[in-house]
Amino acid sequence: MRQKFEEEAKARKAAEALKKLEAGAKTEAARNRQAQVEAQRRAVLDQERARGREQQQRDAQCRIKPVMTDDEIALCRPA
Repeated sequence: MRQKFEEEAKARKAAEALKKLEAGAKTEAARNRQAQVEAQRRAVLDQERARGREQQQRDAQCRIKPVMTDDEIALCRPA
C-alpha cells in the first residue's frame, strides 16, 4: 500500500515537472515572438527616421530663387 502511494506521488511530481517545463517552453516561445515583433517595429521606426533625415537634407539643399536651373528645380521636387 505504501509503495503504491509513493509511486503515485512520484508520478504526480513528474507530471508537475512536465507541466512546468511545458509552461516554460510556452513562455519562451511567447518571448521569442514578442522579441521578433519588437525587432520589426524598431526596424520600421529606423526606416521612417532615415526617410525623415533624407527629406530634411533635401529640403536644406533646396533654395527657392526667382530664376532656377533645371538641376536646382530637381533638388526641390519631392521624392
